Amino acid sequence: MQSRTFTTILFDLDGTLLPLDQQAFMHQYFDLFGRYCHFLGYSVDQALKGLEAGLGAMFASDGTSTNKERFDRHFAAVSGI
Repeated sequence: MQSRTFTTILFDLDGTLLPLDQQAFMHQYFDLFGRYCHFLGYSVDQALKGLEAGLGAMFASDGTSTNKERFDRHFAAVSGI
């Protein structure tokens, strides 16, 4: 199976761009993210754990690195992707 990679993951977590029900959005986002990971052949459980770890790292930022750097490092470490 040919490996595919993510090129972009966008987040508007505070409704800055569009008004949203954050709880409904996150539920649907995680569901669709998991389905896409399954389609790509990745472990859905590990990918979702990686997503949670990456988001948690962004929220806990201490300003020493960018959100992208923090997300990428934690997502990759936990998900293996």
